[in-house]
Amino acid sequence: MAAGEGLPDADLLTNGQASAIAREWIDNQIEKPAGSSSSQTRWLMGELARLCITETLRCREGEPELWARLDRAWDVVHGIWYAAAPRYATNYWSDDDQPDEHERERIEKARHVVWHRKDPMRAYREGYESPFQTSFDKEDFAQIVAEYLERPWLRHPFLDWIIVDITVSRELCSFGEELKKQWLPGRRDILGLHHRYFKARGNLEAMTKVDWNENFERWNVWFWGAVGLPVGAIWAAFHFEYDALGSRLLGIYVGIVLLAVVFWLLRLAGRLFRRLAGKPDHRAKPFELWAEMYEVWRRLDGPVINPQRVRDAMQASTEKGAVWDSSTWSVVDRVVSLNPAVWVPHPTRD
Repeated sequence: MAAGEGLPDADLLTNGQASAIAREWIDNQIEKPAGSSSSQTRWLMGELARLCITETLRCREGEPELWARLDRAWDVVHGIWYAAAPRYATNYWSDDDQPDEHERERIEKARHVVWHRKDPMRAYREGYESPFQTSFDKEDFAQIVAEYLERPWLRHPFLDWIIVDITVSRELCSFGEELKKQWLPGRRDILGLHHRYFKARGNLEAMTKVDWNENFERWNVWFWGAVGLPVGAIWAAFHFEYDALGSRLLGIYVGIVLLAVVFWLLRLAGRLFRRLAGKPDHRAKPFELWAEMYEVWRRLDGPVINPQRVRDAMQASTEKGAVWDSSTWSVVDRVVSLNPAVWVPHPTRD
């Protein structure tokens, strides 16, 4: 039999046979949810199974090839789920340490959700332990996406949307945490990071609230370092009749104070000049960029999405300095090429 001819007609699968095989595969691989709950995982795998069946019949292939296609589709779905799933759903449980009933219910429910939108704004406000955080290994996820993109027959609008939404969410969450560490106004630690970031676990309110005890300690340290000790040393020099030393210390101290005052006035004048000239504060630019990037996430909200507007928002934020993953661009460009005005992630079946 020549390559590309496929199986003889007598050995070909019918659509009914292929559908029965796919249903059996799904039932064996993905358990049904408890009670009357719905399963996003089973629904999506059912959608992809239809694509697997269509491609298998088109290529005139048999049952082994259909099983192989279903396995590859599941590798993509499970890989995306594993990247986005909450930690409790992917934890390893030893024989001596098993989850209780409540935990098992949570895990079982999580296994039936491939992706649920999580607002990066909530994650930014609540910190790096927020349930709204999206975090995963970029390289591993890129490999999963590559396996999906190299099979055009497997493409599905909901899976396209998940990939874009999850990568955009991850970029926003990651950049938001860097903003709080590096750019949020406040004292810095020895590494140059915001001194409250790790103590507050990235919680924005805890990082910015006024702490009078902390302020008192700072003012106390500043007073003794900038006023108490220098003035005390100068007074002691004159008191014990070391007039030459006292005069020298006084001159140095007055010079340092004058330099500090001049530096402070120059900084104040610079800020006022930039404000009067309408120039943006450079310290605000990273936060403005995050807001531009958040607009991309906001435009991905369904049920009907305009993919061209999503791409326009990505382009606008890129021109300001944002860096989006190449897989995000690939999927968005493909969706735009199909229909620049309409993107329905949850298509209805005819």
